[in-house]
Amino acid sequence: MDKIEKKLYTATVNVQGGRDGKAVSSDNNLSVDLRFPKELGGSGEGTNPEQLFAAGFAACFEGAMGTILRLKKSKQKGFPLFQMLRSARMRTTATSSLWQWTLPSKA
Repeated sequence: MDKIEKKLYTATVNVQGGRDGKAVSSDNNLSVDLRFPKELGGSGEGTNPEQLFAAGFAACFEGAMGTILRLKKSKQKGFPLFQMLRSARMRTTATSSLWQWTLPSKA
């Protein structure tokens, strides 16, 4: 396993009120009201954590693929995998004993 040589970046976000609260980043570039989605009994007015996770995952994944192509000195444009993974989908499911969050491969 590779040893981490140096920390490049740390994001810090403070949340108050949980799923019915507010999230603010330490640099104030992110400031969102958090709400339960309608499907989970909320008003749906505001951003829910699943949306934030899906946005972050898709952005980080696309960025990582771009870095790999750059390091490989690829001049390829419109990488098909990018087209597939520019959006991410979070699915919240429940059983009698737990909540589960997944990134489904199909709708």
